[in-house]
Amino acid sequence: MDALLLALVSGLFAEVGGRTQSAVAALANAEGQDQRPLLALSIVLIASLGVAATGGLLVSRMMPPNAATLMLGLALACAGLAQWTGKNRSSEPVSWPGMPRALFRLGFAHFTDGTPFLAFAVAAKTHNAGLAMFGAMLAVLVLTLPAIIIRDEWNRPALFAGLRRIAGMVLIIAGAWSAAAGLGVI
Repeated sequence: MDALLLALVSGLFAEVGGRTQSAVAALANAEGQDQRPLLALSIVLIASLGVAATGGLLVSRMMPPNAATLMLGLALACAGLAQWTGKNRSSEPVSWPGMPRALFRLGFAHFTDGTPFLAFAVAAKTHNAGLAMFGAMLAVLVLTLPAIIIRDEWNRPALFAGLRRIAGMVLIIAGAWSAAAGLGVI
């Protein structure tokens, strides 16, 4: 249960107002329907989070507990810092003739939000890849499905600016605390 809750909560903070939502909204605007962007998102999430969580589980067998705690702190801090950086939130239409192009664009957006690194670190810390993957996937879906449904209003710059800053600060503080615990400072 620790893996599920940790991946879910940290994923929610890392994904609020992120590139994944903007990319899915742009894809939904280009297509005019909800099925293909949802299919592309599902493929990207299963591939990226599955590989990340499995990699975290494999690495966890070789790491001492303090190193896993330190890595979780770094993943949280990196996700928090990503919330403070300016994001290129383009909403230009995307042509769908190439599903691989759409998958690449969505995959890149998802990777830069930091959720795969969080799933990797949570799986390494908790030794549970399945729940880490499911929690991170649930976080992304909870925040991305509204972007598909209300795609026209989604890309306003001020919509998530305050939430991104608050979520970023929470992640940075949690990451610093976890890293300090991993180093044995606290």
